Amino acid sequence: MVRLAVYAGLGLLLVVLLLAWGRSARSRRTGSLAAEAMVLDPVCSTYVPRARAVIRRIDGVDHAFCSRACADAFSPAAAPRADSTDRRG
Repeated sequence: MVRLAVYAGLGLLLVVLLLAWGRSARSRRTGSLAAEAMVLDPVCSTYVPRARAVIRRIDGVDHAFCSRACADAFSPAAAPRADSTDRRG
């Protein structure tokens, strides 16, 4: 009878440890993505994580793109300027 109680206790401990390990692995996986800054690609209007974006400095301004293809297709004249204001009445 004592042996059965020991096995049950060890089994319960194993289940609790596995559940705690699964929760911590899941929070590490999702926590890093939630804290990552997103940037807008001016060519295709796609949001990408800044760490994965292709960054190009054009006319002294950093622009972030989702891919090299979008970076190559970028036209600085078509990009919205940070210093421009909307003057609609």
